[in-house]
Amino acid sequence: MADRKKLRTILDSLTPRESTVEKLNMDPIAFPGRYPDLPDREVVALIAASFAFGKVTAIMGAVEQVLAPLGPSPATTLQITKQSDLKKLYPDFRYRFMSHEGLVAFLSGIREILLTSGRLSAHVRKDAPVESADNLFRELLSGSGNEIALRSSNLLADPKRGGPAKRWMLFLRWMVRNKFPDFGIWNHLISPSRLIIPLDTHVLRISRYLGFTMKTSPSMKVAREITEALAQFSPADPLQFDFALAHMGIDGICPRNRGLRRCDICPLQEFCLEGRMAGNIESKAGRDFQ
Repeated sequence: MADRKKLRTILDSLTPRESTVEKLNMDPIAFPGRYPDLPDREVVALIAASFAFGKVTAIMGAVEQVLAPLGPSPATTLQITKQSDLKKLYPDFRYRFMSHEGLVAFLSGIREILLTSGRLSAHVRKDAPVESADNLFRELLSGSGNEIALRSSNLLADPKRGGPAKRWMLFLRWMVRNKFPDFGIWNHLISPSRLIIPLDTHVLRISRYLGFTMKTSPSMKVAREITEALAQFSPADPLQFDFALAHMGIDGICPRNRGLRRCDICPLQEFCLEGRMAGNIESKAGRDFQ
């Protein structure tokens, strides 16, 4: 129990507001924060989270390209812009494997939801399983008549295939958690305790070092396993440590390259399987606190 409390204290120390603010400019969560109106914030959050794959600098550039033609109120612009005109806004868009056809299909799906309900939140059932909410949004966004283009864009993961649905879980974290740096717009619809961690390569690697999982491949099962481990520190809000864990990898604090690691100055070394090996520290195994 003492070890668990100590690790909790260290994890808390990794998320001071001052350092988090500095990191926000190079994190996709910065985009919805620019928009004060809730319909715009929801739309921009869905766009930004859906593009959260690849290098951070590339992600930021791609989201900027998507948002620029939508002006100061993306929700309003999408509602008043016909699908044929959306195509004209992005004639040459491409981000990695996604073409402008996939982007237009995605935005058209958002447009249909807004025209029907005015808000994305109108389709979130209170306390519905987060995976079922993902499937619902897939169906709604596919309702624009561009299902094939949308599917080929890979912007929406399908939890039924067993993947971690990282970008959807990231979007939900932003929308549901009502503590900094997240927005809490949907906090009344979904409890933060029911969220699942957005599992990317950084979070998986750091979680493995800390003994939260022994798995090396991302999946929904692994995402749940890591979330359950974090819930032991904060049952009501297990994802409060997600931003810090992810940025340990993103910011190079814990690089993948062993030769570049500075384990001796890492606050998590005592609890890190890799760090203890590097520093030859004798302590309990990473799973002992569970």
